[in-house]
Amino acid sequence: MGILLGSAVAIFAGLTLTLVVYLFLPEYHDRLAGEFIPLLKAVGWSAVLVVTAAAALVTELRQHRLRRVMLAVVAVAVTAFAWAYWP
Repeated sequence: MGILLGSAVAIFAGLTLTLVVYLFLPEYHDRLAGEFIPLLKAVGWSAVLVVTAAAALVTELRQHRLRRVMLAVVAVAVTAFAWAYWP
């Protein structure tokens, strides 16, 4: 679960920094206008993945009784993330 969380955080950080760069380059907004909404969606999906993976890791480390449920939630989140991204 730690590997998944680390990967999700890396994806989230990369997409968020891309969004920050986009916001600081107003002269390119016209050229990049078609990419802004998909970028926001990707940031949102990756944030959901980070939150679910973090919750699953915490429940796994604490040996909580809901750890299997959280693993299922992470599996659904990863599947939804892949479904949203896959061309």
